[in-house]
Amino acid sequence: MDIDFIYANSNGSAELKLKDNEWQPIFLDEEWLTKLGLDKNEKIENIRTKLNWTIRKSGKYHYLTIDNDISLGENPVIPIHWVHELQNWYYLLTNRHLRLP
Repeated sequence: MDIDFIYANSNGSAELKLKDNEWQPIFLDEEWLTKLGLDKNEKIENIRTKLNWTIRKSGKYHYLTIDNDISLGENPVIPIHWVHELQNWYYLLTNRHLRLP
C-alpha cells in the first residue's frame, strides 16, 4: 500500500485516492456532534467496565471524562478536537461505529 496517500470509500462507490496534502481533519464542534446524533453531556457507556463517559466542552474544545466517578481520584480527561478522534474513542468504548445518520 502506498503510504503517501489515504484511501476512502464513499457510500460504496469507487475508491478515492487522496494525497496527504489533499485532506484535512474535521474540527469537532456542536454542528458535528448533532450530525453524529450526539450532544455535549452525552453519556457513552463503556461496554467493558459499565462506567459512563460524558462528552463535555471547555472553551471551544470537547473532551471525554468518566461521569461522576471519583473512586479513582481525579477523573481522566481525554481531549477530543477532531471528529475522527471521537469516532475512535466511541468505538473503543462501545464496540460500535459512530456514523452519520
